[in-house]
Amino acid sequence: MNVYVANAPGADYDPTVPYGYDSWIDYWNQKRYPNNDKHASFCRSCKKKTDDLDGGHVYYCKEVNDEWCYDKQKGIFITPLCTECNNSNNTDLFLVDDSDLIKVP
Repeated sequence: MNVYVANAPGADYDPTVPYGYDSWIDYWNQKRYPNNDKHASFCRSCKKKTDDLDGGHVYYCKEVNDEWCYDKQKGIFITPLCTECNNSNNTDLFLVDDSDLIKVP
């Protein structure tokens, strides 16, 4: 199912990568593909195909017209974003498959 998310630049969360993972994209890859049979290959925001991806922090959005769509009940998630999209202060909503959202612990 597709859901709307927004980049979470400067969000109030602990950006420390969980123990046992090299980076947020490593965390995402291992959680999304536990058999290590695949890895992220495109940015979920701009859809650019690349292996140079970050584990971008995003907010789940309840509705398209939410002014600030952070849903505290849902929390913050990781999804693959290219460096350009991840470092952007753009908080425009974009669609991702909900299976591509991995909850930040």
